[in-house]
Amino acid sequence: MFGVVLACTGGAVEPVTPAPPPVTAPVVVKEATKTPETEVVAPVDVAEPTKAEGPAPVVVKEPPTVAVAVEPSKELDVEARLVEANSAPACGGIHANVVMRYEIIKVIAGGYPDMALYAAHSCPEMGATQCKGLPGERIKKFRNGEVHRLQLTQGRISGALFDKFKADSSAPRYRVRCASLVPPPTP
Repeated sequence: MFGVVLACTGGAVEPVTPAPPPVTAPVVVKEATKTPETEVVAPVDVAEPTKAEGPAPVVVKEPPTVAVAVEPSKELDVEARLVEANSAPACGGIHANVVMRYEIIKVIAGGYPDMALYAAHSCPEMGATQCKGLPGERIKKFRNGEVHRLQLTQGRISGALFDKFKADSSAPRYRVRCASLVPPPTP
C-alpha cells in the first residue's frame, strides 16, 4: 500500500511526494487553521501525475451503501398484475378461499421483498369486494394480465383454502380485504 502526504498552503492542496499508479491508500491532510495543526485521514484514489496534467487529482471515496432486507408486512397495499387466476368449488356449499399468483408492480403501503405475491380471494366466482374510496371498478371476473389494487392482510383465513402454489413457494399468503381493477394508462 502506498501513501501520499499532502500539504495545505494558502487553500491549495499540493502533493509532497508522487504516487504510483492508481491505488486506494490512506492520506494524511494537514488543515491550515489558526489553531494547532490537525490531521484528517481518509481513503482516496490517487493517480500518478503526468508532466502534461500536473499534480495528481485526489478523490475521496464514499462509504459503500448496505442493502437492508425487507420483511413482509402484516398489512400490505399494492398494485399487482394477476399472473395466474384459479377457481374452486362454488361458495354455495362451502366458503372457498382461492390463492392466486400476482406480480407486484408497486407497493403503496407496507413492505414486501419479492416480485411474486400470493393472495387468497374469498369466493372468487362472485368477484371481489371493491375498496371504498379508491379509484377503479369492482372486479367481477378474474382475468390473467389485469392489474389490481389490493389491500391485504396476513393472518387466519376462515373457510376452506385452495392453494395450488403451496409446493412451489414458501412465500407468505395474504388474505384480500378488498380489490379494485386498475384501468390501463391513457396514452
